[in-house]
Amino acid sequence: MKSNMRIMVDTNVLISAILFPNTQMDEIMKIIVEKHRYKG
Repeated sequence: MKSNMRIMVDTNVLISAILFPNTQMDEIMKIIVEKHRYKG
């Protein structure tokens, strides 16, 4: 049985990523955007 990972990104996390950019957060956001898609 295949398990799907669910990811929720809080608005505060997005704002922090924009206001205080760093390499680690950039990599995390890149992985989320490239490997996961919205299923509404």
